[in-house]
Amino acid sequence: MAKLHISTGRHKVLEINRGAYKNHKTVYVALADKLVKYDDYGLRTRIVYIGETKRGAIRITESAAKRAEMIFQEHGITKLTFYTVSCTGRRKVSTWTKLESALILRFREIYGKVPLLNDHGKRQKWGDEKKYFTIDKLDKTIDFYSMLKK
Repeated sequence: MAKLHISTGRHKVLEINRGAYKNHKTVYVALADKLVKYDDYGLRTRIVYIGETKRGAIRITESAAKRAEMIFQEHGITKLTFYTVSCTGRRKVSTWTKLESALILRFREIYGKVPLLNDHGKRQKWGDEKKYFTIDKLDKTIDFYSMLKK
């Protein structure tokens, strides 16, 4: 009987950094390896998902597995990379959920719709998020990830 051939993968499948494991209450952003067109005017970004977690890396890996199936159906996208975004805390305020909402709302204002893989935020309205974050800081965060090449 012939022996079976073993092939080794050349590409990383998953990489978790200490920051994602250590900081449980955080927001994460998923980036595609290709710019995604969001409107008729040609606005493009790599951002395809914005989410939040109380469970840190565990939730991010679950989200990665779930979102990968959907995003790989898009033409030309072969890689999905996740980054964490965090903010300072404030007593009796879930600042990470405020940050996620603010980023999704601002993204929708800029690109005309929520990120490709987001379900929530389509009909959401601004609440008190502007009390915690400036539009300028939200724009800088979105711009940073929109043009990130890795």
